[in-house]
Amino acid sequence: MPDKRPLLVSIICLYLTISATLSIGGILLALIVPAFAAAVVNIPLWSLIFKTIVALLYLVGLIYIWGMKRWALIFLTVVIVIEQAIRSLTFGPQLLGLIISVVLTGLLWIYHKQMN
Repeated sequence: MPDKRPLLVSIICLYLTISATLSIGGILLALIVPAFAAAVVNIPLWSLIFKTIVALLYLVGLIYIWGMKRWALIFLTVVIVIEQAIRSLTFGPQLLGLIISVVLTGLLWIYHKQMN
């Protein structure tokens, strides 16, 4: 019986889940622990809220991509496009983040037809 989820999809989901979880944890830590507050003193509050919401949306999408749901791949792609557009408009282009997002999303799209 073949696996339902290709290994590459599992690796990408795990990587992005860890990244999103660390992002949320870092933001919460910086907001709660005074020793870490200096790290976010120059970052607007709306930006921290935006990053937290995006990370939570990533987690939702990744849970369903793990289950090989096609709609979740479309959802995650839309979240990434909106995230990158807002980041580029507010903080300027961030080439490395854009490249990583495009490559990982592109690799997931290879398996689009295998998703249900």
